[in-house]
Amino acid sequence: MDDKSMTKGELINELAKMRQRIAKLQEKEHFETIFDSICVGIVVVDAETHAIAHANPPAIKMIGAPKEQIVGKVCHKFICPAEEGKCPITDLGQTIDNSERILIKANGGSVPILKTVTSTMIKGRKYLIESFMDITERKKAEDKLRESEERYRDLIENANDLIQSVDASGKFVYVNRKWLNTLGYSEEEAKKMKFTDIIHKDHIEYCMGIFKGLQRGETFDNIETVFVSRDGKAIHVAGNVNSHFKDGKFVATRGIVRDITEGKKAEEKLRESEEKYRDLFENANDLIQSVDASGKFVYVNRKWLNTLGYSEEEAKKMKFTDIIHKDHIEYCMGIFKGLQRGETFDDVETVFVSRDGKAIHVAGNLNPYFKDGKFVATRGIFRNITERQKVEEKLRESEERFRELADLLPQIVFEIDERGNFTFANRWGLEVSGYTQEDIDRGLNALQLFIAEDRDRVKKNIQRILSGERLDGNEYTVLRKNGSTFPVIIYSSPIIHEKKPVGLRGIGIDITERKRAEEEIKRARDDYLSITNLTGEIIVKVDREGKWTFLNDDACEFWGKPREELIGSAFADYLHPDDQEKTRAAVEEVKTKKLVKGLVNRQKTPKGWRIV
Repeated sequence: MDDKSMTKGELINELAKMRQRIAKLQEKEHFETIFDSICVGIVVVDAETHAIAHANPPAIKMIGAPKEQIVGKVCHKFICPAEEGKCPITDLGQTIDNSERILIKANGGSVPILKTVTSTMIKGRKYLIESFMDITERKKAEDKLRESEERYRDLIENANDLIQSVDASGKFVYVNRKWLNTLGYSEEEAKKMKFTDIIHKDHIEYCMGIFKGLQRGETFDNIETVFVSRDGKAIHVAGNVNSHFKDGKFVATRGIVRDITEGKKAEEKLRESEEKYRDLFENANDLIQSVDASGKFVYVNRKWLNTLGYSEEEAKKMKFTDIIHKDHIEYCMGIFKGLQRGETFDDVETVFVSRDGKAIHVAGNLNPYFKDGKFVATRGIFRNITERQKVEEKLRESEERFRELADLLPQIVFEIDERGNFTFANRWGLEVSGYTQEDIDRGLNALQLFIAEDRDRVKKNIQRILSGERLDGNEYTVLRKNGSTFPVIIYSSPIIHEKKPVGLRGIGIDITERKRAEEEIKRARDDYLSITNLTGEIIVKVDREGKWTFLNDDACEFWGKPREELIGSAFADYLHPDDQEKTRAAVEEVKTKKLVKGLVNRQKTPKGWRIV
């Protein structure tokens, strides 16, 4: 329109319209300026047409398209997933206030958003102002948090400990699976219970005190108490409890405890075992002691105190060197240093000194106790051998006397062990055999001293004696070290120790001279027999008991029996009954050294009664 052809009125109207357009433009620019300055996404939508009237930079960035491609487009299926005719605001009448929704991006993707929608009238037309913010990171964080919560819930649910939470009123707000399984309750039952419902009556007061402390914000570690299961069984538990506050107000307790019932049973058994062994130690007949790294006594038993005459209080202040005899201090210090190095000592003999100065001979074993690789203490068990020492001393003196006496005897005196090895031989035995003490020390065996023909018999006789059989003297031939021999007769008996035979003790008599005499007697007897056989007469000898001790060959032939059978027989057994009395009277006269001649009697022979 040409300004010059316009009338004044038309010009005024035109100016008014221009002012309106300028006002509208200014109003729109004002809103846009405000929207564009906001850091969250804002989209202005015509409520009637659902066309997008404006989108601020954050919204454009989230949608992912230029502003020209956004403004004027219907929001359905463009940036909002709702179907046409199903708008949550205009069609379904929903209120959206900080609600989680989905924003559709230009590329078809989606973005989780937190959305608020308000309606406003602009120049008489209704618009929807949608503000939203990208909550992708928050959703990721929530997912991670949820995963973490699920993971920790899984850990808690599958934990081997009993986990519980109790609110300010004392009611359970959470218990895990282990808690339910251990106590035998269902989850529904647990939710209706208070913590005092599961506490043993003897522990109620103690646990109420802990609960009050938790309400004050205290924390409790390593507590022990007793729960009671649904079936009335006592469950010993130990663990930690702390409190949860919110806005400065006590909200709940959190507790993790472990079922230590089996441990308690084990502790009880251990305690009973310790009491049993302590009772054994206290009533033992041995002296039992323990010494720490500094040498001080940390434990001594009743026998130790009674034997040495100290009180328990005195012993605790003493070092082990306070009771050692001065002549044994260096020896015992050496053992103590060895124990500190981890060595063990058996069959230790030393001398303690009692409170009244009396020497106590002891023997025993010692070993060290280490903890975490560090020497802590010694442990020793000793037996009072004072009386045994006295007996051993007497035995030693007796043995010395025995050996001195044995060395004076002109016979062989010896001792051998169960293997037949010599443990002792007197001076005479060594001299006549040619062996020395050094030979015995090297393991001289008894069989070496006998000729080969006798060894098997010697070995058997040793076993017979060790098995308890009593034997008379046995004759053997001894083989000297130089190879020469001589006859002996040996008498021996077992050596008994602790009711068991451990060897032989015996005496050997050299019977060389007796053997010579026997040979002489035999020769004389043979000569006598030869002479009597030449007479042609019956010649006999009878002892005082009336038994034949000698018969010549004619006598043996007369009676028709061998000499061996007749020797030892009674002379009267061969007399006729009618002749026995006069013969007996004649024998009595002979006993009085009278000579009897012309005695006639009848003798029983194989050929009948014959007169002699």
